[in-house]
Amino acid sequence: MNGDNGSWIGDYSKLQRVNDYLTPAALQNTGTALFFVPSATFFASSEMHVRAREQLSQSFNFRWLEPHEFEQFRDDRRFSNALGFSALRPDIHVLAAEKDGEIQAMAGASDDSELMCQIGIDVLEPLRGHGLAPVMVREVAQRVCETGKVPFYGTSPSHIVSQKVAINAGMEPAWYEFASTSLLDIDVDTPEQGLIEGRPE
Repeated sequence: MNGDNGSWIGDYSKLQRVNDYLTPAALQNTGTALFFVPSATFFASSEMHVRAREQLSQSFNFRWLEPHEFEQFRDDRRFSNALGFSALRPDIHVLAAEKDGEIQAMAGASDDSELMCQIGIDVLEPLRGHGLAPVMVREVAQRVCETGKVPFYGTSPSHIVSQKVAINAGMEPAWYEFASTSLLDIDVDTPEQGLIEGRPE
């Protein structure tokens, strides 16, 4: 695209034009995502995170889970963003927040490649808005950085709340992507096809 037209590729009209180009090849747009990575101030602003973590620790118990501990949540849609249970992208760092002995939130990082790990977060609805998500996402991101890999966080371009979680965790937008799928692979008999919640693929 000429000039800065690429900056507007996420507009519906532009995606529609891309779709027009894909259709003759039996392809269809099926999803878009915005991805975040640690910002330049990710480590410099850790003092604020420490204070927030200490305050939340008065109400929640944070602990890292081993694979045998989070296996029980396989197929549990409440934690579909934090846990992927993918053989190709295994969950390797999983942080849980417990209250009264029950897990109320989980943030997990999957081993997506030799260089990067993707982070997902789930907070049960009654406890959303308490600041758990950005603190947990940041802590998992720090753990990933300690292993020498780059953490990244993906969400829908329209999911403002999720984007604020990433920003408040010290991350910034890095890239935008859209995915296409063969029309032969789209299940037209399932209304939910393409609308399943979870981490961007």
